[in-house]
Amino acid sequence: MPKNKGLGGKKFRSGKKGSDTPSVRRLEFKEDGQEYAKVTKILGNRRIMTHTNDGKNVMCIIPGKFKKRVWINVDDIILITVRSYQDDKSDVIYKYLASEVKQLIKMNEIDESLVGDLSTIDERNEIAFESDNDESEEEGSEEVKMKNNIDIDLDDL
Repeated sequence: MPKNKGLGGKKFRSGKKGSDTPSVRRLEFKEDGQEYAKVTKILGNRRIMTHTNDGKNVMCIIPGKFKKRVWINVDDIILITVRSYQDDKSDVIYKYLASEVKQLIKMNEIDESLVGDLSTIDERNEIAFESDNDESEEEGSEEVKMKNNIDIDLDDL
């Protein structure tokens, strides 16, 4: 019997589930035993170094439920639990989006010194680059044109 390729077999339609309304995340605040932290370094093996809102450097462990679902990068703001039996280790609970970080700063939950420069944070947690010099863009396009002309001349020979 041929393999079901997703073109309309018995279980293909039951897998399609979606909603027209976008999901809205509820903003998580810290509780007792939790802290806000900024990721400073990725160590590997689901471990990261963070700088907490209190000014401490703590190694955090990313739980298995985040694996391949939540991507944590450098300079992200996360919520961690502080272990009572180990001061230098903690666990990651939640990763904040850029819009959520801005809301937390407005509510005075996070210090602006922890986040850094807010103008560089894009909605997708990426750095937004601005070009002040339009001449450099034009020069770059001329170089590309010149390289293409050279390639064409070499093909003709």
